[in-house]
Amino acid sequence: MEELDVRGWFVLTGLIVGLLYGVIAQSTAFCVRRGISDLAEGKGSATLTAWLGALLIALPMTQWMLLDGHLDGSQTVYFPESLSWWTTLMGAGIFGAGMMLTRGCPARLVVLSGSGNLRAWFGLFVIGLSAYATFKGLMAETRVQWQQTGALQLPTESILLLVPSLAWVAICGCHRSHWCFCISSWIESTSGGRSFGRSFGCWFLVDHICPRCR
Repeated sequence: MEELDVRGWFVLTGLIVGLLYGVIAQSTAFCVRRGISDLAEGKGSATLTAWLGALLIALPMTQWMLLDGHLDGSQTVYFPESLSWWTTLMGAGIFGAGMMLTRGCPARLVVLSGSGNLRAWFGLFVIGLSAYATFKGLMAETRVQWQQTGALQLPTESILLLVPSLAWVAICGCHRSHWCFCISSWIESTSGGRSFGRSFGCWFLVDHICPRCR
């Protein structure tokens, strides 16, 4: 049996992570749109808290990957040197409106499409077609022109380099911060056990993520 090359490992890792995400997202209905609607309808904030918890982990960990050289920001469109503030706000508004109309964010639509949901398939088709037209198609030239107006210069390196003293705080938080609250609340919403969720969330954060908080 031949050993996997780098590309093969990427494919295998993506497959495993994708399967795990699909199972967890399907069983917990993980979606920012549902979190907002649950909060607005008075059904509690557990779903939205879980999404915010994932965000509070993803953002500093991405910055750590940039800091440690695991990720090259110049090779991805997610870390531009400049960003137009008004086109960003406009895109966020369009994204939010579309998310509410399709009853799910793109990540949720991917999960629903796996279960044979035709509405999700149509939504993904529109998202893909719009993205291609914006980046490579009819809207590409207009997008470039718009993004040059009202542009803000952004740092290309990790923001942890700008404030080194806050690196551990940004990555780890501490066991009394919102990190612990978000992690434990997500576990509460999925396991149904409040005391178990909080104790496991704090134990996981302090012992596995933030050794300086012990």
